[in-house]
Amino acid sequence: MSSAHWKEGVLLKFVNVVAYFFFLESNIYTIVSPEPIYGNIKQTYFTPAIWAFLVWPVIHSLLLGTVIYQFTSAHAKAVVVDGISWGFPLLTISYAIFVIVWANHNHTIAFVLALFLFYIACNVSWTLKKDHPPKSMGDQLFVHLPFSMWLAWTAVIVFLTAFEAFGVDATRDRDGGWTDFLVFLALLVLQIFAAACSRSPIEADRPAAFVISWTMWAIFDYQRSSAFIHGAAVTFSTLSLIWVFIAVDRCYRRLTGGHTVLTSEERRPLLGR
Repeated sequence: MSSAHWKEGVLLKFVNVVAYFFFLESNIYTIVSPEPIYGNIKQTYFTPAIWAFLVWPVIHSLLLGTVIYQFTSAHAKAVVVDGISWGFPLLTISYAIFVIVWANHNHTIAFVLALFLFYIACNVSWTLKKDHPPKSMGDQLFVHLPFSMWLAWTAVIVFLTAFEAFGVDATRDRDGGWTDFLVFLALLVLQIFAAACSRSPIEADRPAAFVISWTMWAIFDYQRSSAFIHGAAVTFSTLSLIWVFIAVDRCYRRLTGGHTVLTSEERRPLLGR
């Protein structure tokens, strides 16, 4: 395929660049704001340790690759500009707004925005899988990988803001039966999500299981006031390592089995399935 001229789809490419740096500014704001956001959020029985938020710099770095990748070829332009379309700037700008709302402790609005972010991320992920499955390593690393990790992290944000909006304050109130049940249910849903990611036929979707596992271990590390939640967190955290192992194992088999993309019929004998 011949290289695309950089002017092809230049309007949306330019919007993507601007949106990315707007997104960068919102991330910087979380660090340099007068009241550190991650350390000043409402404490609930789902709140993770602050190191859980280190996922964001990783995703942000990968998205820089997306912004650069869109200029590299006609195929890259088709995937990013035609495939993701306006989903990228919509996600980045919406997240920047979410950070401001979240920083000001508007918990209910932040939860609604988190749901909106998750909806957009699901649509982008579905479009990529359906219409633009990865055809190169660039597709894997700079398109599918950051957006699958972003989707997983947005799912975490939905639960985090839900407990902030409707849950009890862990610094003042003890956890009751309903709180224990809802935290358990949230961890279970995330566990199912991680399992689905680890078994995805697209290699770049599988690291999303790591995002979930990372978050669960952070919840286990931070939630020590409730024996039930602490125990549930360590149980689900340990189980999440299974999905991470499966994801790594499948990627390893894919790499050692050859670098060419195989059809289902060609792959089945190789894997013994």
